[in-house]
Amino acid sequence: MNAQFIYFQFKKEIWEYKKAIIWAPVFITVIMVLAFCFLSKNYQLSRIVELLTMIQQHVTQSPNVKGSLIGPQLGVFIPFIILAVIIQFHYLTSCLFDERRDLSVHFWRSLPVSDGVSIMVKLLTGALVIPGVFVLLVSAMMVLLLIVAFITCIILSVGFEQHFWDAWLWASSDMLMNFPIIWFNILLYSLWLFPFYAWCMFSSMLAKKSPVLWAVMPITCVVLIELAVSNYFGFNSKFLSDIVLDYLNVNNHLSLASNSTSFILPSIFAVKATLIATAIGCGLLYLTYWIRTNRSE
Repeated sequence: MNAQFIYFQFKKEIWEYKKAIIWAPVFITVIMVLAFCFLSKNYQLSRIVELLTMIQQHVTQSPNVKGSLIGPQLGVFIPFIILAVIIQFHYLTSCLFDERRDLSVHFWRSLPVSDGVSIMVKLLTGALVIPGVFVLLVSAMMVLLLIVAFITCIILSVGFEQHFWDAWLWASSDMLMNFPIIWFNILLYSLWLFPFYAWCMFSSMLAKKSPVLWAVMPITCVVLIELAVSNYFGFNSKFLSDIVLDYLNVNNHLSLASNSTSFILPSIFAVKATLIATAIGCGLLYLTYWIRTNRSE
């Protein structure tokens, strides 16, 4: 098996879903940049000087404190993360179903790439490539922001004799230092949600129609039946509902964000990504592979 075919598989996935994987995050990024430019148009110079002065004072008082900007940086990522989750769900529930619907699965299976590799390529595209595109664009937007701040410091230094180079150097070094943390969190984020990714792909492979409903309805029906039975018999615990909600609940970890924001996802992964969750994800992924191998019509 040639690595070139695997690379071609990734390119094929991105090309087939380029509107969702490429153009949607680009559109959101452009909107945010235009919004920033619009808000900055009438932004008073005194407010900019006030912000730079505040950063300068922070640098003077705590010159060795690093990672202070990780919280605001992650805050910028929130709208991108929300959109990335929606696109991930759309892609993972559609990638295998669309191939069977247009019968292109027979052509792709004729290539010298095994079904297992094809499934792994789709999983990695949904779990890593899609959020990676969003993070890359946000990183580029933040670098652009640093360039604008650099130009502002030049203008203030030359025209107004106000020097904020210490503030800019501290902010830029702190922000750039946080990029590896954010990129590493993508991997932890994907490992944490691996069972749900596997379930979406299993639904995409199993569905005859509407793979989104196949992904949502079984869990919804089981939870509703469990709630009805629990209420009827007066049970206090709801087994499946409690498991799903506990797995997705991150409030206890987010409450520690003020102390160590950069370690939120590592702490979530250490608690949530258990052997059972990983085994469930692997089992669903194997069932997806088995169905694709034995029933791809």
